[in-house]
Amino acid sequence: MLDQQSLINRVNHCLRRELKATLTTTCQILSITIPVQEIHLRQLPEIKGNWFFLDRPTEDERILGLGEALRISASGEDRLEQLNQALQQIHEHWKWIDPEQTGFQPLSYLCFAFNPDDNMQGSWNGLPNSGLFLPQLTLQQRENCCVAAFSADMRENRDTDSIHQQWLVLFTDLIESMNRPHHPPGCKTSLTRTATSSDRGQWQQLVRDAQVEITAGTMEKVVPARHLQIQAQRRLNPGQLMSTLNYLYPSSMLLATHLSGRMFVSATPERLISSSGNSISCDAVAGTIRRSAIEHRDLDLGVSLLTDPKARHEHRLVVEDITRSLSPLCTSLSSQEIPSLKRLRNLQHLWTEIQGQLNPEVNLLQAAAAIHPTAAVNGSPGATAKAWLRQNEPFDRGWYAGAAGWIDYSGNGELAVLLRCALLDHDQADLFAGAGITSGSDANDEFAETELKFGVMLEALENS
Repeated sequence: MLDQQSLINRVNHCLRRELKATLTTTCQILSITIPVQEIHLRQLPEIKGNWFFLDRPTEDERILGLGEALRISASGEDRLEQLNQALQQIHEHWKWIDPEQTGFQPLSYLCFAFNPDDNMQGSWNGLPNSGLFLPQLTLQQRENCCVAAFSADMRENRDTDSIHQQWLVLFTDLIESMNRPHHPPGCKTSLTRTATSSDRGQWQQLVRDAQVEITAGTMEKVVPARHLQIQAQRRLNPGQLMSTLNYLYPSSMLLATHLSGRMFVSATPERLISSSGNSISCDAVAGTIRRSAIEHRDLDLGVSLLTDPKARHEHRLVVEDITRSLSPLCTSLSSQEIPSLKRLRNLQHLWTEIQGQLNPEVNLLQAAAAIHPTAAVNGSPGATAKAWLRQNEPFDRGWYAGAAGWIDYSGNGELAVLLRCALLDHDQADLFAGAGITSGSDANDEFAETELKFGVMLEALENS
């Protein structure tokens, strides 16, 4: 049983000691990392205010950020460069204290929309097109290690007593919420589809229009999406939703962001890019087929996907797109010639990992700007596909098919493509799913694929 008061007292003493030592410093941003081995963050607790949550179930790695010590927002074609420059300026005056040498660096949370010019209206109102957030309190759980990082913007407030009090309140509230019993819902909640951007007939027309352009040679591939609104019988529970996704999709990266009263959730199988020093890795994920509960049939489905000319063509375009975008930024770049299968609960995808070494002057955000959006969520050629989507897709994507993740104090980090996602508002949710259209696409098959992708979040929401 967690001794709450003992833990709170220890953290309180450490914060007071380290803050007192910073009184004479001129730092602008301050972060203090403290080990909290008494905690094992297993799930998203019930918390208020703005927060950020990332869960990698198979690796027992979780990140929970509370509050905002700092927020930088940007939009437009150069939005990631704006965030990058702001982060570099901050780092020059950012003091990180790690008194017990945990090695866990403070993290910033990053998210951005698919379209750099999306004005984030309607359901997206209140969320930034792109944003970099340094939480006031971040818990990092990795296997059996857990640390708490406390951060403050000293430009706004140099009153260390006030900063100390804010941190302590956040930490105390978090510990109390983690100690509350976690009660699963008594039964599933019924979901009603209230609106869609594309029914079957509208989708078929959209696919036909895309294939006219593909046949004319202006595009090889485009990835239109559908938007679905649902109504639940009861208020959707964020903690239960994330626990359900943790159980159903342990190999996915689970992300949740709560800002301005809105919660955005993604259970994505696709990494945009990760970096450690100059080493980078990216996922090319394209080509989809369902799973089967019968083992030999499931294996047959996987083999049929691996040998399907349409799926292989679609996948090859994504690999080539990422490789072409990264090549000028890298000293080396490689990928396997034959894709593998990435198997999820109800779907399996073609997957290729692309690895490389960045040029010394290139960082994670600059590489992300070069490859997003990939042909997996946009199409090929990229500029033509994006223009077609702007003209023909009947809704604004917002964060759907954008990216989110974390960047640490040294500039290392990981960003994931925001897929299999939902935007929640009390008992309502907006869901999004897309499919890659090429010359060999069948509109009904692609419609069925979007339904399978909707099923990821629908199943989880029923249990929330």
